[in-house]
Amino acid sequence: MAYKWFYATFVRLVALMGGIALLTAGILEKVWWVGIAGGGLCAIVAWISYQMQQQLREKIWLMLEAIRNRDYSFRLPLYGFSGGERVLQKH
Repeated sequence: MAYKWFYATFVRLVALMGGIALLTAGILEKVWWVGIAGGGLCAIVAWISYQMQQQLREKIWLMLEAIRNRDYSFRLPLYGFSGGERVLQKH
């Protein structure tokens, strides 16, 4: 995916803070397009965070199913982990 950098926690946090700032500025200054841009940015960050949690939940379920079936041949990627995947790899 070309936009993989957007999945980094720091980048999502900065984008969320920027979206909130734009939303607040749009409301206070009564400039509707700035508020819509800020709200849209917040919605995109929330959607990406939700999708990441869904993917992590699915990976954990697949790993637990493999362990229950005594199949230890599953592989996880060696790089590009999200925060939750790093925790999963340590345990």
